[in-house]
Amino acid sequence: MHAHLADIPQGLQRVGAGATHARHRHGSAYAAVVLSGCYEEAGPRGRFRMRSGDVLFHAAFESHCDRFERRDAQILNLPLPATTLCGGGRCRDIDRVVRLAETDARAAVEALMSDLEPIAAPSGDWPDLLVAALGRDPSLALADWAARHHLSGETLSRGLRRAYGTPPAALRREIRAQRAWHLLTTTARGLAEIALACGFADQAHMTREVALLTGRTPGQWR
Repeated sequence: MHAHLADIPQGLQRVGAGATHARHRHGSAYAAVVLSGCYEEAGPRGRFRMRSGDVLFHAAFESHCDRFERRDAQILNLPLPATTLCGGGRCRDIDRVVRLAETDARAAVEALMSDLEPIAAPSGDWPDLLVAALGRDPSLALADWAARHHLSGETLSRGLRRAYGTPPAALRREIRAQRAWHLLTTTARGLAEIALACGFADQAHMTREVALLTGRTPGQWR
């Protein structure tokens, strides 16, 4: 089952100490700029430990969950019209971005992009390795992967749910559907070709999964 579709975050967001945001997704791309506080975000590119000055880019319909530490956090959410960015970065002049965002969100995004140092999700334990493997190949055979890493099916499901808020099969479905949606909206490839490239059983299978993820069928997106 796909993560629920949440309202798009707008502007300054305040989050109470110790809060947990269950796995969710937003219908538009945006950048989250951390102004204060610390939290962990687990998404399709790994688990990022965020602190003041860090930035995470979220593609449309990309799912993640958040776990905040024992202090309040403030996050500035900036809308992105479209994005091929992935992962995170660190803003060197966060005050300038905040000032610009008060009157011109587009100018704030431009300032953010011009003053960004890339950061990568730290290499972690086996749940992070599994997420990375699914990102490379959404058709990955989960039982084979578990066997290679000496894990039982129960351990695989329980461990990924604890770290990422979802079982492996559901995460695989989300990644595959999001990849199909990206190809539908950024290329002119045929629907059947995209379904095959993304590992769906057939075009009808892709149609169901994309509609479940985005609320619209591939034909409607086209």
